[in-house]
Amino acid sequence: MKRNMILIRILGGWLIGAILLIGCSSEDDGQGISGDNLVRFNSQLANISSVSRSSDILSPIVLTKENWMLGDTIGVYMKYSDVQSFSEANVKNHGYLSTKNNVSTSIFVPASKEDEIYFSDGGVDFMSYYPYKSTIGEKDIYPIDISGQGDNPSKVDLLYATSDGKLSEKRDVSLSFKHQLSKLVLNLKPDLAIQELRDVWPSLIVRASGFYTKADFSLIDKVISNRHEIEDFSGAKTSDGMKVELIMIPQTVGRNMYLKFGLLGKDNELQWNIPEGAVFEAGKQYEYTVSIKMTWVDVFEGEIRLWEGDSKIDDIVWGKSSDTQYGLTKIAGGEYYIGSPEGEGEENEHPRHKVDVGGGWISSYEITNKQYAIFLNEKEVGSSGKNGKGEQLIDIGVSDIKMKYINDKWIVDNPTDDPFKWDNYPVVNVSWYEARAFAQWLGGDLPTEAEWETACRAKSDALFWFGNKSETFNYFLNCKPTSKLIPVNKGVSGVIPVNFLEKNAFKLYNTHGNVYEWCLDAVGRDAMGSAAPYDSKIKVSEKIYHPIRGGSWKVDLEKCRSASRDSYLPEQRADDIGFRVVFPVSNVPILDFKYLEEFLAVSP
Repeated sequence: MKRNMILIRILGGWLIGAILLIGCSSEDDGQGISGDNLVRFNSQLANISSVSRSSDILSPIVLTKENWMLGDTIGVYMKYSDVQSFSEANVKNHGYLSTKNNVSTSIFVPASKEDEIYFSDGGVDFMSYYPYKSTIGEKDIYPIDISGQGDNPSKVDLLYATSDGKLSEKRDVSLSFKHQLSKLVLNLKPDLAIQELRDVWPSLIVRASGFYTKADFSLIDKVISNRHEIEDFSGAKTSDGMKVELIMIPQTVGRNMYLKFGLLGKDNELQWNIPEGAVFEAGKQYEYTVSIKMTWVDVFEGEIRLWEGDSKIDDIVWGKSSDTQYGLTKIAGGEYYIGSPEGEGEENEHPRHKVDVGGGWISSYEITNKQYAIFLNEKEVGSSGKNGKGEQLIDIGVSDIKMKYINDKWIVDNPTDDPFKWDNYPVVNVSWYEARAFAQWLGGDLPTEAEWETACRAKSDALFWFGNKSETFNYFLNCKPTSKLIPVNKGVSGVIPVNFLEKNAFKLYNTHGNVYEWCLDAVGRDAMGSAAPYDSKIKVSEKIYHPIRGGSWKVDLEKCRSASRDSYLPEQRADDIGFRVVFPVSNVPILDFKYLEEFLAVSP
């Protein structure tokens, strides 16, 4: 046998350890048995590649913990096999060091004399973890903290292993470590044909917001508990910037949990809201492809894989984005429920039923006076309110329209001696025909009732997207009982700016109250003058009405619920009816998203 000395460099100093290495000569029996009862570990790290598909394969960058490095330290607990289970009373925390560098399997030896473990004739069992901590809390609780992962998530990548049990042979003990947290992988697809994006792409920072960053892990029971401390943390990216990875504490996604994409010199971060109810499970990898433009991101369906292997478990059905893009919000395609259950709401909201929404984008705000004035000028509408084709696009006979025609141009009718402006207030007194003409001019259409209610609810089954608590109403909606309480109205009921109140989980503003919004569908009308129930059929002889949704500042609270429905004739107008625009996925080839984002953006 050969005896060698290993120098292990740790933390800038030199730890000199006399470590007995076994070299098998022709006389060796090949068992790898040391000359005493000292325990060593042959520790394997089951891995999958963490390298971007577009990275340089000759110099790959490993982001999470996929290989052992020289000097890596694992913590080891030992108990005698005749003891029924690991417990705080019968275990001690030992540190063991890796003797190999950048390998998936390494030999681990004691870090110090005090850390040495010896075999017992009665047999022993082992439990091990990484990263090592010299001091473990009461009840053998290992503190998880992922907040500081930054460019090196491997330092927070919690690993765990146990031996097969009842080991008494004097040989290297095999340990196979597995990941105990979750991994989120983003394969980035930036549109580098955009010069502005190409210039700032190296500055990209991806941060997770709203997630738990600390928790407790029981080394005895292998259970994660006491999730706490919500704060932003950044992910690691490959040198080419085409892949980002984040370690996540296993948890269920709640409201206001999202990823932020920040670029140098850009005040507004792009954002992806991970759908509420999604679950990050221990030992699993969630991988997405993310398309990034200058002012928006689109997240495609992903895959769930076991972190320790390359086998796909399933497609991620909750991986469709619901991101806000400077005035545009992505609505994921799928099946959603609309309407009210029996015993709730009005008769015309029944039956509650499932609808198929094709997916697309919807304007985050109600269309504004400023935007509608631009439309009138683009359509060459004259002082009569008609364009050259004789199409009526604004009724000049309505007394309180907030636009006027001056010097052959439509402008917002703002006071000349007051800083107050009507620019960001919703355009009203537009007919269904006029609203639809505007939507089609932009390359979209009016939303269907299914699209509108899906966007309004933002996956909430409550009466309002924010719940049912009356003490919060004036923060979220502008209706008859709350209008005077909204600061911008200064004690007088009325319409408010489109971006004034809180946004819902899909980042839509003013879906409850302020102004009614036109919908595309054709509906009948019941005896009470409202939209007929969903299962009613329109008779050939009756007039065609179109739904208006969301309620307004002039109506009572119940008319502003997510499921509430009313209807008007398409030629009718009112000072509390406006609209917003939807852009179906099928329209994508004809859309200029950069223009739409800029046009639909609303400044504070």
